[in-house]
Amino acid sequence: MNTASIRWFLGACAAALIAGCGGKVVMDSDGAGQSNGSGGATSSGPSTSTSSGTSISTDPNVPGVTQACVEYCEAIEVQGCFDVQDCHGRCMAIYVPECIPEVEAALACLPPWLSDECVIGYPYNSDDGCMWLMDDLFDCSFAALGNCNSTDGTGSLACTGETQCPGTQLDVECDEDGQCLCIQDGVLVGSCAMPFVGGDACSPGYHCCRPFFVL
Repeated sequence: MNTASIRWFLGACAAALIAGCGGKVVMDSDGAGQSNGSGGATSSGPSTSTSSGTSISTDPNVPGVTQACVEYCEAIEVQGCFDVQDCHGRCMAIYVPECIPEVEAALACLPPWLSDECVIGYPYNSDDGCMWLMDDLFDCSFAALGNCNSTDGTGSLACTGETQCPGTQLDVECDEDGQCLCIQDGVLVGSCAMPFVGGDACSPGYHCCRPFFVL
């Protein structure tokens, strides 16, 4: 995940240079279907408790799935990237107990800004799109990792990401379908899938690999 200034630079790159700009897709902003960046809606239905004791509101019509994920997956169904039920699992995998508002704000914003391949697009005008919300999610989730240093996820569709934490190295490798391998200190420790693809799908803080890593 890039800082705001780097993201702004990426937004100014031409689409032909996507691979050279960290895999970010540049989209023109015409205002159509654009989110105002508010957080995802919550449900009055049952809730799921995380390991930290934080309660996540779930959709009563889709047990075990948050309403934010239900709405996200319905909204991106037109892209045809993922089966809806598969999307539910992918979406739930990026929840970070310490960052639920940031996760759901990003999910609410993203659908209009996803390409047909479900790569997050960033507009030329950095005040549009979801850049600031994704930055908030990155900052919150990465801080929750602890004292770690990371290289940003790189790639146009498939991506890789590397994170150095005290005494251990975490690596993620995701293909063009968002299917990921989770590697700690050179050992494969798990696999999972992300609800979007490209460089943002290899950011360590909110990555679906996170539950497999021992810190």
